Amino acid sequence: MIGFLVAYVLSGIVGANAQSEYIFKDRYKLYALKDNVGVQGNFFLGSGRIDSDLKYYYLTDFEDGKKIDSLDVDEVILKQDDNPHIEVYEAQYKNEFIRFNFINFSSDKYKIYIPEGSIKYDFNVDLQ
Repeated sequence: MIGFLVAYVLSGIVGANAQSEYIFKDRYKLYALKDNVGVQGNFFLGSGRIDSDLKYYYLTDFEDGKKIDSLDVDEVILKQDDNPHIEVYEAQYKNEFIRFNFINFSSDKYKIYIPEGSIKYDFNVDLQ
């Protein structure tokens, strides 16, 4: 019972002080960017499910050549800049004690810088 009480109090202290911040981690040169809906699912005997996720697919430098990779849209902020690149920001706790003693479950965030005019705006309202 005492162990449960200590764990409960400790989790409350950690939760109150576990504010995250994003620290610059890395930068990659961007050669190409495309958005696409990735569809996946499982079916068995006529029943199942389908999930679709909007992703950004990009081409960047890798060890001995180029690499295509993807990012979920909700992890990305698009910005316009003359120098196309991707900046990676790592989530970490502001409190140093919590940072070194607990696992951080926040995912990294990304800023993708693309040239002006790359975003195509299309407004289409179907009122049928």
